[in-house]
Amino acid sequence: MYRHALPAELGGSDGSNFDMAVIRQHLANKPLGLHSDLQTESSCVGNFPIVLVLHALGSAGQRELIEPMLRHEVVGAFGLTEPGHGSDATWLVGDRAQREGGDTPGFEVLYHQWTFNMPSDHSEVALRDVRIPDSAIVGEEGKGLAAAMLFVHENRIRQAASSLGAAQFCVDRSVSYALGTAALLVVYVPGEALPQRIVREERFAAARAGLARECGTLLGRLHAIPADAAPGLNATDPIDRCRGVLDHLAAARPAFELVLRRLELTRPAARPSGSSTATFASATC
Repeated sequence: MYRHALPAELGGSDGSNFDMAVIRQHLANKPLGLHSDLQTESSCVGNFPIVLVLHALGSAGQRELIEPMLRHEVVGAFGLTEPGHGSDATWLVGDRAQREGGDTPGFEVLYHQWTFNMPSDHSEVALRDVRIPDSAIVGEEGKGLAAAMLFVHENRIRQAASSLGAAQFCVDRSVSYALGTAALLVVYVPGEALPQRIVREERFAAARAGLARECGTLLGRLHAIPADAAPGLNATDPIDRCRGVLDHLAAARPAFELVLRRLELTRPAARPSGSSTATFASATC
């Protein structure tokens, strides 16, 4: 099962993204363990987007790295972001690589990001005067975005499925806790809101099972709507708005303070006008 999603020629079962979505949702709907560790995206049913990129676009020499990667003898990393930007590879602003030939050291890990899934495997790195041979280019020169998108398209649908499984686990545990705790149990009263009934009554068991999935689908479609096509949105900067709420509470909230400071330090620049990201997102939902 470890290689299930890989092509048959790599020892896999040609598993589809649908297979992986179902499997990863199921495994994430359990407490963390060797079967599924969401912090590192490791699983007994492996997720190998870098392997798939090398298999589809790599040279013969690069494809020789695949088997050692699967046996954890070689470690690979994937970078798609820049300081002050998200992971939208279509509008990164870093310096372009230039042809010179030869290779020299210049790779440095500056620090590891503090994230909610600490300890983090998200690192900020610097490439200074790095020279690499032509043999290190994956795919065609000048078409690196195709390799990046292959990685992202394989990986994010599986990440979304894992998130759904984890969310359902939290919902299930919350419902179980609420039903078993008198202080949190809402007794039935005439005219009560539907959410309380969904949480408590057996006739809504099927609705509870699919609630997270359907809410996630709807939220995804909402977020894909271009901002200028949604009238009535609050024009206030969301980080400033959250900061105002936190300050208004006038009480120590270290976790929220840490998050807000991080967001303020890494606030992305305004998205260039005419960006097609929202349109693309809408088309794929």
